[in-house]
Amino acid sequence: MTSAFTVKAAQFEGPLDLLLTLIEERKMLISDITLASVADDFLTYISKQDEFPLRDTAHFLVIAATLLLIKSRALLPILMLTDDEEAGVFDLEYRLQLLQVMRDAAKRLATL
Repeated sequence: MTSAFTVKAAQFEGPLDLLLTLIEERKMLISDITLASVADDFLTYISKQDEFPLRDTAHFLVIAATLLLIKSRALLPILMLTDDEEAGVFDLEYRLQLLQVMRDAAKRLATL
């Protein structure tokens, strides 16, 4: 098994979580990242694994969906969504809030 997935782009190199954090904190622009390239790199990463990395893949999908949502809102600020699409966005935002709670809890636990 190889090491954990790392994003390698012209503007950024590091873990996917950090990329999301930098974009959310507006320390990096979503337009600086090519999401298709990140997805291609992840596919290469999982193809090199001995076993299918289910946990890594689920984590990647959540982060990638978040980045895609952020980028689509940046590119199409007047995008009109159906009720089902809007519900999906709210569900994703709720899951992201839970992820942030877990990140904060992990940071607090690490200091103990």
